[in-house]
Amino acid sequence: MQLSNADKLVGGLGGEETRWKETVEVLKDAYVNILGDVIVSAATISYLGPFTAEFRTNLVRSWQTALMSFSKCSIDFS
Repeated sequence: MQLSNADKLVGGLGGEETRWKETVEVLKDAYVNILGDVIVSAATISYLGPFTAEFRTNLVRSWQTALMSFSKCSIDFS
């Protein structure tokens, strides 16, 4: 009984390998960008509340450009 259950579990998890590999690649990219993303997020929350959407968008883009010179951040920061 236990061997049968173990075989079913291993068989079911075998198909997950591709999905896990894809997830690892996505997380690697996110890990590289985390510092810049946190800086932009914190600055947005702290400073941009009272401004118009257009002004906020332009300022976030300028922060991203500045961050790209010494760190990384996500390009599509929505």
